[in-house]
Amino acid sequence: MRVVKAARVGEVTDPVSDLTRPVGHVALIVDHFYPKRLPAEAVINAKVACALLDRNYTVDVYCGADGIKPPHANQEGRLSVFPQPNWDIMRLIVLCRNISQRRVSRVIIMYDAGGYQLSKHVAFLPQMLAMVGYRGKVTVHFTNLTRPPFSSNVERLLGIIRKVRPAFGTRTGGLAVADNLVFYCQQHERDLTARLKLGNAVSALAAVPPTIDSRFDDEVMNRLRCTLKIPRDSFCIVYFGLIYPKKGIEYLLHASKSLIERGFAHRLLIIGGAGSISGNESWHRVCDEYYQQLRAISSELQLDAYCHWLGEVDDPELVNYFGLADLACLPFLDGVQANNSSFSSIAAQGLPVLTTLGTSTDAMFCEPNSGVSLVASGSSKEIAERIYLLSSDTPSLHAMRDQIKSFHNKYFSMGALTDALLGENRAEASV
Repeated sequence: MRVVKAARVGEVTDPVSDLTRPVGHVALIVDHFYPKRLPAEAVINAKVACALLDRNYTVDVYCGADGIKPPHANQEGRLSVFPQPNWDIMRLIVLCRNISQRRVSRVIIMYDAGGYQLSKHVAFLPQMLAMVGYRGKVTVHFTNLTRPPFSSNVERLLGIIRKVRPAFGTRTGGLAVADNLVFYCQQHERDLTARLKLGNAVSALAAVPPTIDSRFDDEVMNRLRCTLKIPRDSFCIVYFGLIYPKKGIEYLLHASKSLIERGFAHRLLIIGGAGSISGNESWHRVCDEYYQQLRAISSELQLDAYCHWLGEVDDPELVNYFGLADLACLPFLDGVQANNSSFSSIAAQGLPVLTTLGTSTDAMFCEPNSGVSLVASGSSKEIAERIYLLSSDTPSLHAMRDQIKSFHNKYFSMGALTDALLGENRAEASV
């Protein structure tokens, strides 16, 4: 039985007397939410809300304008969704007042640097909550650091806030002054630690959970194989994820050409849309250009008969493409990290992964018997050699399927992430 800690604002002090009563009231602040499937944060945010409900919390979700209640959520009147038309300063002040009035015991901010309509004001939520009299706990989860958490203007404003600190209580210094900080990977923690003063916040690592729940269907897999005309004796390699610079897909294409020249029968499945899901139009253009460069490389290398560009694929069909594959290849230029949702979703299905080792790679990926095969980043030669080696060692490839499932269950669970968000930093939440 889970031990309930000393009660805070809105928490029940004697859960034994009524096991059906909520153990606490959580406000979950997100940008992307159900029914979105992209970006991955939308799916994970909905899963977090459901996980909190399963732990008998009352959950208020403050999300983007198109968010709605997930129909599969065990609601029982304990889930409320408050779509926000925008994330400007006045809207956030109203949001904070609402949180304070609803006697919330913990606020969880899922900070996405590419979301919230690129609003910098989200970085001030801990201070705003203190302004309106909120006295509960605050957790900040840094889900996406593609952009810096603060602009120079925000940092200057922070300096002004520090000068009038009494008016804002103890919460000064932006997101870093939360009670708990949660990171997907060690690189994110290092980056933020170097740039921000973390104060008394408790820091935790919890790898990104999978975004796919379906399982293989033999009938669907046979249909997909026939549609793509993939011979049963062809070794099948899949790439899955959003397509943008630093994904290293060009090295996989060159590796495929090298394997063809060696007479190695194989097929590539490239699954994922071009670009990112954010409000940054200039970044979208960069991603689109990268995608077009990849298609040009594929044509130049004469890979059209071997490489299938499948674009965005929805679950459950997506998982059956994984079922067709013998190996996944994620050739990230910066190396694999625990925040790679594509890795998490593939590993959850028990598909062995060939990926890259970089300076940012989390230590757990180097564990033996992980079901993960690592090569140097930026080397098509090493990718080709490792694919050829793995394809010729069927017993080892089969063993990797069981190994990567165990590895995934150990590090990439929704339970570990939920523990970290609630400030319950158990051993399994560590990366």
